[in-house]
Order: sequence, then structure tokens, then C-alpha cells
Amino acid sequence: MQQKQHLWERRSFMITLCASVLGLGLVAYLLFLGYQVTWTGFSVPVCPTNQQCPSLKTLWDWLQLLIVPLALTGAGLWFSQVQKKTEVAISKDKQREDLLQAYLDRMSELLLREDLRHSKPNSEARNVARVRTLTILRQLDTPRINHVLSFLRDAKLVTSRQGESIVSLCKADMQGLDLQGMNAYNIDLSGANLSHTNLDGANFSGANLSNAKLDRATLVKARLNETDFSGATFVYANLSKAIFYRTCLSKAHLGYADLRGARFYTPDLCKAYFGDAKLDGVNLSKLDLSEAEFTGASLVGTNLSKANLSDTCFEVADLRGANLEEANLEKADLKGANLKGANLKGACIQHALNYTERQQEKEKTLEPPLQQAL
Repeated sequence: MQQKQHLWERRSFMITLCASVLGLGLVAYLLFLGYQVTWTGFSVPVCPTNQQCPSLKTLWDWLQLLIVPLALTGAGLWFSQVQKKTEVAISKDKQREDLLQAYLDRMSELLLREDLRHSKPNSEARNVARVRTLTILRQLDTPRINHVLSFLRDAKLVTSRQGESIVSLCKADMQGLDLQGMNAYNIDLSGANLSHTNLDGANFSGANLSNAKLDRATLVKARLNETDFSGATFVYANLSKAIFYRTCLSKAHLGYADLRGARFYTPDLCKAYFGDAKLDGVNLSKLDLSEAEFTGASLVGTNLSKANLSDTCFEVADLRGANLEEANLEKADLKGANLKGANLKGACIQHALNYTERQQEKEKTLEPPLQQAL
């Protein structure tokens, strides 16, 4: 729904812009035409010497009579539109506030009268609470969503442990929403659908998003400390400048994802898929990347020094200027990989797979690796 609204707003803007350009062009043409003929009043008429020119009403005289009313009418219409938009925004904000208050009142009743906190799994009280919560999350803006999540945490109705939340948010459908700055820490969102969602600056610290769908989502500068993303999909997701601290990305699918500028601190990347992902200049030093896949990935200037890259696939990956010093490349597949300018000093590469003489000739280990300052 929000995508359709944004599309309509862009179309309206383009229509308005085109109309404005055409209008200005028409005015410019009329002004040019007006200076070519005398009856418009823009040009000065040439009269015979010692004779008075006839004082006929010109086009400019009539325009002077219309300019002030037209200007006032235009200003009135503009003010009316601004006022209408303001009223709509106020009305929508009030509607959201009423929805939030109604939700909190109903949840309070379930807690006090239905003893929701001690109810049995699959009980009617829990089912009602889950349905109401999932519905309200799609109707509110981010600050009020954060209020809802804070209420659930404070009431001890949610936890990050899978299957233990009283109000389960597993497999929640929040696809396509604008959730910038969302505070979803310490919550179980396993299997949730967050594809095409704006999660820039979101906080998922300690949350469980195993097997969640985040395809084409934006998580720029998101905080992902100790988040469980095992088995999650991030196809074409934007994770630039995201912070991964002790984050579990085991068996996660990050194909075509943008990870440039991301920071990794002791994460679990075992068997993660980074096919065609962008990791240029990222610091992956000393990390366990065993059995991970980087087929077609861009790793220009990436720091992989002392990393465990055993059984890792780098087929046709771009490793120009990468720092692979003392990296473990045992049984790593380097078929078609571009290692020009890569630093392989002390790397365990003797047992790497598909490491050809041609690749060795292209290497220039004396060139300094291209690394991004972190």
C-alpha cells in the first residue's frame, strides 16, 4: 500500500512539474509575441509627431485588472491544499493514537481478566493477543510500533527464545513497511517476512530472525548485535555500514547483498552464502568463513588475513588487492578467481583447488593491498 502511495506521489509530482514547465513556456511565448504587436500594450506604440496616440484598452491593461484576483485565488488554493494535507496528517495521527490506545486497553484486559501471562499454548487468549498484535503492527508508524514492542517486553509477553513467547511474532508479515529505527531487540521474529522493508537504523540486538525473509530490505547502519540470522535470506538486501557483533549468519543467504562498510566482530559465518555480494574493503580478518560461498562476489581490497577459508568457494570472485596474509585456504576453490595484487604472504594455499599457474603469474604480492579504513 505504501509503495503504491509513493508511486502515486511521484506521478503527481512529475505531472505538476510538466504542467509548470509548459505553463512557463506558454507565458514566455506570449510575452515574446506581445512585444511584436502594439495592441498587447507591452511594446511602445509609435505615433506621428505632435499627435496623441489613441488611449484604447490594451491586453496589458486587462491583464493588470486580472493579476491581483488571480494571485489571490492562487494563494487561496495553495493555502487550502496545505491546510487539507495538515488536517489529513493530524487525522491519521489521531487515528493511529486511538488504535494504539485501544490495543493497549484490550491487552490489559487479557492480562488482568484472562490471565494471559499464565495461559496455555494455543489458548483463545493467546490467539486473540497474537492476531491483535500482528494486525496493529501493520497499522501504526514506527514510534508507536516501538511502543507496542516495549509494552510486550515489559509485560514479559515476548522473548528471543524460539517458541517461548506468550504472544508469538513468529512468521509475522511486515513486508514492504517503513520501519526505519525500529527497536525489535530481544524478540523472536523467526520466519518473519520483512522483504522490501525499510529497516535503516533498526535495532535487532539479541533478536531471533532465523529463517526470516529480508530480501531487498534496507538495513543501513542497523545494529545486529548477537542476532540470530541462521538460515535467513538477504537477497539484494542493503546491509552497508551494518554492525555484526557476535551475529549468527550460519547458512544465511546473502546473494547480491551490499555489505560495503559493514563491520564484523566475531560473527558466525560458517556455510553462509555470499554469491555475487559486494564486500569491497570489508574487514573479515581472523573470522571463520569455512564452507562459505563467495561465487562471483566482489572482494576488492577486502581484509581476509588469518581468516579460516577452508573449503570456501571463491569461484570467479574478484579478489584484487585483497589481503590474504596467513589465511587458511586449504581446499578453497579458486577457480577463475581474480587474485591480481592480492597479498598471499604466509597463506596456506598449497592445497587450494583450481589454483592455476596463470593466476600465480597475475599475482603481484609486492603491491600493497587495497583496504578500506575502518
